[in-house]
Amino acid sequence: MSLIKFCTFVFNHKENTMDGLKMKDGRLINDRPVGVSGISQAAMLRKSNKQRSITQDIALGIELAEERKSVRDAVTKMFK
Repeated sequence: MSLIKFCTFVFNHKENTMDGLKMKDGRLINDRPVGVSGISQAAMLRKSNKQRSITQDIALGIELAEERKSVRDAVTKMFK
């Protein structure tokens, strides 16, 4: 394939996008994601970690309560 044919092929098959901007009807359409600063990202990570920790604590508490109940039932059956 000659260089001219290759350049023509690349030009014709290249998408009309550039850094999240898309060409539509002669206008640039912004499809870029919303920018989030590092501080905001850190705050979101901290919040999700805290929520995960609270959820784990609740799950562990429920599991412990169920274990205690089963032990209590076994002990009461043993002494009857």
